[in-house]
Amino acid sequence: MRKWAGKIKVLGPISDRQMLATAFPKDAPALRNEFNAYLSELKASGFYDRLVDKYYPGIRRFFPEYFAKTH
Repeated sequence: MRKWAGKIKVLGPISDRQMLATAFPKDAPALRNEFNAYLSELKASGFYDRLVDKYYPGIRRFFPEYFAKTH
């Protein structure tokens, strides 16, 4: 939105709120565990927050309950 400031106007939510998740095959618990370890490392290092802020600026205003938690 900042990229095109003054050029477009959004009058309301673009879509309804959606719940999303990462999914893995039931027969791949090792893959899920590796992903969870990787995600935990990203969050602990602060890199996850930097990615969120870079690619989804302003998201913390729309989902404060999610970002209020420690991730």
